[in-house]
Formats: sequence, C-alpha cells, structure tokens
Amino acid sequence: MLVDACDEAEYFLLPFCYSQCPKHFYAVNRTRPTPAPAHSPALGRAGGACLRCHVTCLRCSGPAHNQCVNCSAHRRLTSAHWCVDVDAAAGHQLSVLSVVAVAVLAAAVVGVVVVSVVQWLLQRRPASNK
Repeated sequence: MLVDACDEAEYFLLPFCYSQCPKHFYAVNRTRPTPAPAHSPALGRAGGACLRCHVTCLRCSGPAHNQCVNCSAHRRLTSAHWCVDVDAAAGHQLSVLSVVAVAVLAAAVVGVVVVSVVQWLLQRRPASNK
C-alpha cells in the first residue's frame, strides 16, 4: 500500500509502511534519541522510519559496522557485534594448506629424482677388480 504517512506503530520505508523493518534495515522512532541521517525522507512522518544497516549486517541496532545483531550468509557475528567474512578466513586457511601440499609434493618429487639418479649411477659404475 502506497502511503503518505504511517501510523505511530509503523515504520516508513519508501514507499510503504511496515510493522517491523525488513532485513538490512533498523527502526528509528521519531522520539529516539539517536539522530537519524538528515537526508532521510521519513523524518517528518508519523511513527518511525527504517534506515539502512551497515552493508555487512543482516539485522542491526544502528548504522555502524559494530551494531550488527545478525549477519548474512557466509559471515559470522563477533563478540564486538561485527559481521566478519567466513569465506575469507576459510580461504586463507585453504591457501596455507595448498602451499604446504605443494611443498610436500615438491619434496617427494625431488626425492624420487635423487633416488633414480643414484640408482642409475650405481648401475653404470664399472665392476671393480678383485
């Protein structure tokens, strides 16, 4: 429903009124002491407004990166209320394991080459006189 003003129990998010702000938005009441951004078109409306959370938050209590309540997929909430990227941490662990695997494989190949060269040299060695 397209509206010009919301009821006092509702929050405005262009162009609709909501009883609860959707994901990625937080509720600001007109009486809330925390100031909302001056560019918000909903500040003059009855009730409240839904304003954007920090991009890392799924749900939040305010606009800052450390006001997350829930995180979107592939992120986890820290005790400081930040949403950190889980894929980046997992990717770092994977890259470390990849480096170790390549180093072990290289060492095995060098070992096989050394053993093969030593065997070849021993086979080519002339028989000693008794």
